[in-house]
Amino acid sequence: DVRAGEARSWANLLDKMYDRMRVVVRVPEGENVFRGRCLITIWSTTERFNEWVLASEGFDLSSRQGIAGVCFGKANGDTHVTFYRQPDRNEFALVLVHEASHAFTHRYRTGRRIPSWVNEGLAEYVSHNLVNAPQWATGRARGSREGYQRNGGLATLFVMPSIDWYQYGQAWEFTEMMVGENVDGYRAFIDALKDGKDVHDALEEHYGTS
Repeated sequence: DVRAGEARSWANLLDKMYDRMRVVVRVPEGENVFRGRCLITIWSTTERFNEWVLASEGFDLSSRQGIAGVCFGKANGDTHVTFYRQPDRNEFALVLVHEASHAFTHRYRTGRRIPSWVNEGLAEYVSHNLVNAPQWATGRARGSREGYQRNGGLATLFVMPSIDWYQYGQAWEFTEMMVGENVDGYRAFIDALKDGKDVHDALEEHYGTS
């Protein structure tokens, strides 16, 4: 229910997200990973957003604070991403790209889920490389550093079924490092995970490390 002109602007950003994801994992230009199209809905208020999620997906988010976007990847291949349009344009742009990139990852190659730190790290990598929002990038880095110091390391990042908020920056930094060190290795690593290989074996095979 946002204005038509604004909707076109967000659609343009989502096209850029698709192209960036396509380049990262090397999907040929013009190839569509989605099952027809990916449904994207944007709502102007949290109330309408919550009503839509409850009506369309059966999830009640009304008691959960701070959720501005959700990606639903279904077993039959359908994808649905829905958002509350936050007042801060840059913050919303980051959330928009982040959640929509999850839909791409869900559809890429196979429907297999990949570890949370890989999935969230890739979404952070793409969103922060597309959206110029230095204040939010600084906040992610600060949360990453404080979380590392508070918990005395990174061990839980790699085993949690769903990483915590402060670990998003850590996952992003790992993704930046992996892509920067060996982009072809990163593509092969993602392919291996989507084909069902264990994450430890995939890291050993494509990065020579545990």
